[in-house]
Parts: sequence; structure tokens; C-alpha cells
Amino acid sequence: MPIIEIKCTKCGKVHSYDCSDFDWECVSSEERNMGAENLHQKTIEESCACGQGISVIFNCWEYPVGAENTTEIEIDGAEIVTNECPSCPNFH
Repeated sequence: MPIIEIKCTKCGKVHSYDCSDFDWECVSSEERNMGAENLHQKTIEESCACGQGISVIFNCWEYPVGAENTTEIEIDGAEIVTNECPSCPNFH
């Protein structure tokens, strides 16, 4: 089971999540020369026991359809300790 571990930047507490607990969602689509470019996201939003808000957003752009184009992770209130989560959903 792949996991992601993140550490609160305020108190240092480590939070661990099973990657399969968060589903990918297609949040936008735009037509381009070779068809649609789709942005897929999965999000972890949590409050640490110390009160710090934590947000992790996985972004995956699919272009052309069926192909991983670009990925990024946006994180606020924490830092990544371990990340075994897939960078994109399975397009096949």
C-alpha cells in the first residue's frame, strides 16, 4: 500500500496517509491541437492537532488524452517526508 507522509511545519508532527484514500478528480478540460488537455487533482486537507492547516494538492495534466504530460505537488503548512503516491491516475 503506497503512502504519503507529511510533517507539520508548525509542530513537526508527522501525518501518514494511504494514497488510495484519495480519489483523482478531473477538475478542468481545455481543447488544444491534439484534443483535450485534462487537469486531474487529488487533495488532502487536514488540520494538525496544533491547529496548523495542511493542504496537499497533486496535479496531473493529461495531454493528449491517455498520456501523462506534466505533474506537480502544491503543499501548504507541511513538508513531504515520504511520497509513494502515483503522480497521475491510471489512464488505461
